[in-house]
Amino acid sequence: MLTVAERNHGYSDGVITAVLYGLATALPLAAGAAIGLRWTLPRWLLAGLMAFGAGTMIAAVSSELFEPAFRQAGPTIAGAALFAGAALYVVANRLIEQRLGPAAIGPALMLGSILDGYPRTRRWVCPSRPVGVWSWSSRWRSATCPRPSAEPR
Repeated sequence: MLTVAERNHGYSDGVITAVLYGLATALPLAAGAAIGLRWTLPRWLLAGLMAFGAGTMIAAVSSELFEPAFRQAGPTIAGAALFAGAALYVVANRLIEQRLGPAAIGPALMLGSILDGYPRTRRWVCPSRPVGVWSWSSRWRSATCPRPSAEPR
């Protein structure tokens, strides 16, 4: 009988699944870019697509990011962090727009990517346990990511 790796030419089911998920998320982005470069969409359609994308992002943030923060940190800290992140983005985006004018779209998207990715990169500090919103503080980091002890628990 063949093992999973032998059946899939040396790749485990997890690798194949990851590749398929990557393709499923990347292909619509490439298709949208190709359509946007080739045709000019009516304003109502473009506005509808942008609103749809915003709605899906809000839903993803609510279920994938805010809900775990709410469970771990409680409503006060999670709510304050949510509004602080939104305020930081709005203020920084406004400064970029004032400085660059119509050419601000690239830097604004980069700002969104950086602010979106930063909390997830902080998990590298302590991969075994999620690190809290105040992970830049050494006191918080040491409290949430204890050093492994030599003694078995």
